[in-house]
Amino acid sequence: MQPYLWQGSDYPPGEGQYPVVLVSYDDAIAYADWKGQQTGQIYRLPTALEWEKAARGEDGRYFPWGSDWQPEATNWAGQAQHTTPVGNYPLSRSPYGIEDMAGNVFEFTNAVGDRQRVVMKGCSWDDLPGFCRAAYRHSRPVGSRHILFGFRLVIDKI
Repeated sequence: MQPYLWQGSDYPPGEGQYPVVLVSYDDAIAYADWKGQQTGQIYRLPTALEWEKAARGEDGRYFPWGSDWQPEATNWAGQAQHTTPVGNYPLSRSPYGIEDMAGNVFEFTNAVGDRQRVVMKGCSWDDLPGFCRAAYRHSRPVGSRHILFGFRLVIDKI
């Protein structure tokens, strides 16, 4: 876990453009609140449906780039053994221009179900193609932290 650990407010050396990992659902919510206080905007985690639409668009594609697996399109188990800089795989950009909607890290959504499990979307750098489908969803305990887990935020219009 050492290559992923922050030292105080400093990200790991050389990883300023990499996704933040080893965060929990509550960490992501706390960051959204903090960011909102800094900017005056309202930040939150996306719903599972918002995340999926952002990843696959409106035409029913499986992946951000289409419905056929392309091994060079994203950071997955056949490519790398670590996260990669955001935007490193242009084909994983969604139809809406959102980077890394497949590969790199699983992402928390705001969907928390019974037994305090949060829905996660996307796939990580150590996953196989089936997990990278935009419609794929799984859950983890709210307090989980892992080198494969990260998040993205949406801004609510005020």
